[in-house]
Amino acid sequence: MLESVEKSKESDCCHESAAIATANNFNHDIYDIQLSEHNITTAVFLVQHFIDITNKIRDEFLVIESLVIKVTQRYCPDSKKAKLQHQLAGMINNVNNIVNDTVYAGNKLFTTDGQVMFFYIGQEQNIALYPKNLSLNTEELDLTKNTGKAMDFITNKTKQADEYIEYLNHQAKLLVSIMLNIDYRIAATEGVKLKNFSVLTAKKLNKIISWEIVKNQQTSAAAQWNILSDTAVHLLK
Repeated sequence: MLESVEKSKESDCCHESAAIATANNFNHDIYDIQLSEHNITTAVFLVQHFIDITNKIRDEFLVIESLVIKVTQRYCPDSKKAKLQHQLAGMINNVNNIVNDTVYAGNKLFTTDGQVMFFYIGQEQNIALYPKNLSLNTEELDLTKNTGKAMDFITNKTKQADEYIEYLNHQAKLLVSIMLNIDYRIAATEGVKLKNFSVLTAKKLNKIISWEIVKNQQTSAAAQWNILSDTAVHLLK
C-alpha cells in the first residue's frame, strides 16, 4: 500500500514537472511570436517612412540635376555659374538637412555613419535594413569648376536613390509576408485551426491555454511526450 502511495506521488510529481515544463515552453513560444510581431510592425512602419524620405530626397536630386543640365548644355558665363552655384548650395543644404534629420535610435541611415539595422522576426532570425549614404557635398557639385563632374555625381546619386527605393520596397513586401505568417505561427503554437478561430480570438487564448496546461497535468505530460499540439489542446477542452 505504501509503495503504491509513493508511486502515485512520484507520478504526480512527474506530471507536475511535465506540466510546468510544457507551460514554460508554450509561454516562450508565444513570447517569441509576440516579440517578432512587435518588431515586424515597427520595421514595416520604419521602412515605409524611409521610402517616403528617399522619394523626397530623389525629387530634390532631380531638381538639382535639371539645374546642372542647364549649365552643361548651353554656354553659361562665370557670373551666371556663380549665381547658380549659390542657388545649388541652398538645395544641397536642404538635402543634407533631410538626411541628418532622419534618425532612428541614434542611427542616421542616410549618412556615411549609417549602420545596418536588424529586426528580430522570430525563430532566431533577423531581417536587415542596410544604410545608404544620400548626403551631398559642394566639392562634387561645384558648377564653377567642373560641370561634367557635377553632372556625373548627381546622376549617380539619383540612380542610387532609385535603387534604394527599389530595395526598400522589396524589404517592405518581405516584412508583410512575414507578418502574414505570424497568424499561422500563433495557430500552430496553440494547436488551433484558423478556419475555426479568428486571429484575434486565437491571441486571446494564450493565457487560457497556459493555465489549462498547468491545471491538467496528465494531458501536459502526454503533450510533452510527443502528442501533437492540436491533439493536446482538444484534450484540454
